[in-house]
Amino acid sequence: MTSPACGAPRQATEQTERFLNALIENIRVSIIVKEPLDRRYVLINRAAEELYGYRAERVIGKTPDELFAKPTADLIRANDEQSRISAPAFSFIPARVKRREPVL
Repeated sequence: MTSPACGAPRQATEQTERFLNALIENIRVSIIVKEPLDRRYVLINRAAEELYGYRAERVIGKTPDELFAKPTADLIRANDEQSRISAPAFSFIPARVKRREPVL
C-alpha cells in the first residue's frame, strides 16, 4: 500500500515545473536555448518570438541558417561562438536581427 505522501515530491516537482515554464514564457526578456553542438533551437519564449518575428513552433528544431538571411545567420553564429568561448553556460549578447517575415 502506498501512502498519500509518496506522491507529494512528484506533485511538488510538477508544480515547480509549471511555475518555471510560466515564468519563462511570460518574462519580458528574450530567452533562447540552443543545442550546443548543432545549434538548433530547443526553446524560445514569447519575448524572443517578438524579437525574431517567428513563432516557437516554427523555430524549434531549426538552425539560424534555416531561419535567417545569410548576414543575420552569420552574426548569430559568430555570437554563439563568442559565447561558447567566453561563457559556455550563459551569454547575454544584445543584438538587432532582421527578420524575413512577420510573426504568423
